[in-house]
Amino acid sequence: MLAACGLLAVAALCYAGLRLHHRLNTIDMPQTQTAPQTGYTLTVYFTPNQAHYHGPLRSIRSKACAGQHLPDGFPADFLERVGLEGFGKTARSNYLGWDFDRHCYFTTSRSPVGSHENTLVPWQSVAANHLSPGTRIHITDCGPGVPATVCTRVKAAHWRVDDLCSIGCDDAKHLDLYIGEQTRAAIEDEDFYFVTKGATIQASAPEALR
Repeated sequence: MLAACGLLAVAALCYAGLRLHHRLNTIDMPQTQTAPQTGYTLTVYFTPNQAHYHGPLRSIRSKACAGQHLPDGFPADFLERVGLEGFGKTARSNYLGWDFDRHCYFTTSRSPVGSHENTLVPWQSVAANHLSPGTRIHITDCGPGVPATVCTRVKAAHWRVDDLCSIGCDDAKHLDLYIGEQTRAAIEDEDFYFVTKGATIQASAPEALR
């Protein structure tokens, strides 16, 4: 009798396992990659470095987030960049952040983070408003106007959606690629600072953010 019960239990577990395996493969495990999607706009964003800005100082104490005690002032052109990019590295080697929701400034010792408090990774993090967090992106065609050497790097990178695009991303087919911390003064003149339309991408199943 005990043996019979044991056999029935094993059979039940095997049946459940088969059903679970089938469910995971047909519902919970999406296709590895979607079909190529064309017509994407690609832009880039970065972390500005105060060392490359020399505008007149502007006080932001009146715009400090609650509980924040900010320095007397920052270069105005640096603040404008922080307002666009979200974070900037200060002369004190910490980071000045702009809270897009509360419209206030804060400082932190932590590296720039995305909308889910995950650390932004140069040449990997993507800001997008229409794809699930963790979605992996493979760019197969950069579209017109991107230098060949830069496009090669863009296509070879393992992009992943882990941020929201707060400014200028009204188009559903818009990806903002994070390229890291600013190392040159005239960054807009560099080949890797580009805007292109007509790119082709493939999106894969989301993965957990870290």
